Amino acid sequence: IVDHEVLISVPKICFCERHTLDNHLSEQDVVGTAQSLHGEFDATAILLLSAKDIEPIISRMYREVPSGYHPDDVQREAVTELGNIVISACLGSLSQSFETTFDIDLPVFFAGSNLDIVKTNLRPLDVVLLVQIQLQIHGSSFDAYLVFLVGPETQTNFLDMLRSALHRLPGVSA
Repeated sequence: IVDHEVLISVPKICFCERHTLDNHLSEQDVVGTAQSLHGEFDATAILLLSAKDIEPIISRMYREVPSGYHPDDVQREAVTELGNIVISACLGSLSQSFETTFDIDLPVFFAGSNLDIVKTNLRPLDVVLLVQIQLQIHGSSFDAYLVFLVGPETQTNFLDMLRSALHRLPGVSA
């Protein structure tokens, strides 16, 4: 999509409760995509990117704005597509590792404060699985957050599936 190799760092992953979310996400303007997923791991997945960091990506995706498009429409389309790709790739890896499948709803675009976006989608008992990655594209480097909002039963299912996947690895004893 961006006509360049995209390097992704090893992710930093943590579970946190809603009251500690502010400690992990700074208050900044972001754009993002949210998708609900259903299966053994029910959740809402949200990709968050800094609004200022997305501009170089959009300029690489669209050499020029298509006629009739407003710049906000281009941003919405680009972020939605990027979010769909990143979330689907992450879920594809989880699906393969956990030997399960997920049904994924259509992506929804968001823009605003990252805390507001996450809290708008957060249900009262949800726990947050926060994945921070660093992306490098053609000399530009920036952070992205993949946030999974999960209920308590989903957190237990996720941890059980993770343990099972780890035990299937060669050289790992049960």
